[in-house]
Amino acid sequence: MLGLLAVATIGFPPFGARASMPLAGEGRAAQMTSIAAAPGGGFWIQKDTSALTSHNGETIVYGEAPVFDNVSTRGSIAAIPGREGYWIVGDRGEIFARGDAPQLCGGELSSCSGFPAGPHDYMYIVAAAANPTGDGLRTVGKDGKVWTAGSTVSYGDVQNEDDPPTGLVATPSGKGCYIVTSDGSVYTFGDAVFHGSTGGSRPAGREITGMALSIATDGQVNGYWLVGEDGGVHTFGSAPFWGSTGGDNGGETVTNIVSFPAPVPGQAAQATKGYAWVHKNGHVGQATEDAPR
Repeated sequence: MLGLLAVATIGFPPFGARASMPLAGEGRAAQMTSIAAAPGGGFWIQKDTSALTSHNGETIVYGEAPVFDNVSTRGSIAAIPGREGYWIVGDRGEIFARGDAPQLCGGELSSCSGFPAGPHDYMYIVAAAANPTGDGLRTVGKDGKVWTAGSTVSYGDVQNEDDPPTGLVATPSGKGCYIVTSDGSVYTFGDAVFHGSTGGSRPAGREITGMALSIATDGQVNGYWLVGEDGGVHTFGSAPFWGSTGGDNGGETVTNIVSFPAPVPGQAAQATKGYAWVHKNGHVGQATEDAPR
């Protein structure tokens, strides 16, 4: 199911300041920007500011999310549910711990897995997901190979698929995960339950760039959302549609989506209340059950 409604996006100031209005005078557009939800509200964004062969990035904070040291490397952000901390995994395997996220692998994925210290570009990390227990994380490279850090284990990968992965999400138990590829195919591993996909057909010819889970009141995954580069939000299973860009991304590719609040192990289950998508320049749009767009 595809729902399209028009929404406004929210801009962000430089790292360390709070968001209040759209950015003016945006420079070079980013190529890979990811978003994570903070437990008390707000979001952390790792914006890609790289050009050509550089690997530069910038951490941006929105709303009530706590501010931590900037990470100036292009990478994927992975927040630990219920905790004020996250990891940023650089595309070349660097691991940066912020807040109360523990240090992993001495800061290098290559130190605790088979990931090479000097990876070829086809192996670069494109997505990361924290284990809900906060003891490790999973990553996936452009080639579809899954790499793990800490106590997290791999349940499979998408190395033999034709299209590159664009999203990786852990199940609430941490004993499984979902991977979505650019054509909208969804792959399930461990205890992840399949709720559908685009069937490998890019909606409106647009690539899928991210995935977020819908959690029911019993704490189980009852569906998920896929987001396209145009900002179209596609729902599967019992995931409700609350809004999207209406297929108009304003000229800035939508690169990732996150749902909130995230289920926290050992705490009473909370149903998903909303989701937010991020554009490659760091602008964010969101929709909730109380304020559909």
